[in-house]
Amino acid sequence: MRVVSGTKSKTTATFTRPANTTAYTVGDVVSNSASATTMMEFTNAVRKGGSGLVVGATIATDEPGVTARYRLHLYTENTVTLAADNAPFIDLYADQGEKVGSFDFVAMTTPANNTGDAVSRSQNFSLSIPVRTPRESTSLFGVLEVLDGPTPVSGQAFQVTLYTEMDW
Repeated sequence: MRVVSGTKSKTTATFTRPANTTAYTVGDVVSNSASATTMMEFTNAVRKGGSGLVVGATIATDEPGVTARYRLHLYTENTVTLAADNAPFIDLYADQGEKVGSFDFVAMTTPANNTGDAVSRSQNFSLSIPVRTPRESTSLFGVLEVLDGPTPVSGQAFQVTLYTEMDW
């Protein structure tokens, strides 16, 4: 296993899915638009032109009772070919040069004592994904793929947080 000694980073990206309740099927993109997905941007995830490791991630939504599982696909550029919300995820050979990797979140859960804002969430802290960004970038970009077939809530909000360790 590679050891990274340097700065730790926590960066969050959010989006609100379209105002519809069209059920997802396994492998669909979950994003901000039914016509043209904008990738989530995780700013300051690594040093400019630097390298490091993605060591953990969390996902949360503003709707309680969500039990879906999701996969996060990470890239060093936001120029990859993406499907719109509720369309099958596309993983093209042409985009593999920008792909950092992907990982799964286990089924989301809702806290039992959720008395404030409603939330469902999941996490994955078993990661060790190496990453190197282009010379002028500190960002990573991501898109969610659903691993189940949930029926979403109209205008449902998502928040994804990445934890990285950057080389000096």
